[in-house]
Amino acid sequence: MGVIVLGLILLSLTIWLGLRRYERGWQYRNLFNNLEGEELNFFTELPRQYKSWLQVCV
Repeated sequence: MGVIVLGLILLSLTIWLGLRRYERGWQYRNLFNNLEGEELNFFTELPRQYKSWLQVCV
């Protein structure tokens, strides 16, 4: 049971860190305008899930 909880915490942390990476790189979005497919879907849902300021930008 403890291993499952730890795994879920690590997964949540990893997703949150990914969101923070998108936030830090937002100013460069026009340089690498290459989000498409699954990554684009992930990116548009992620800010909503974590109530990030990016949700008003996408």
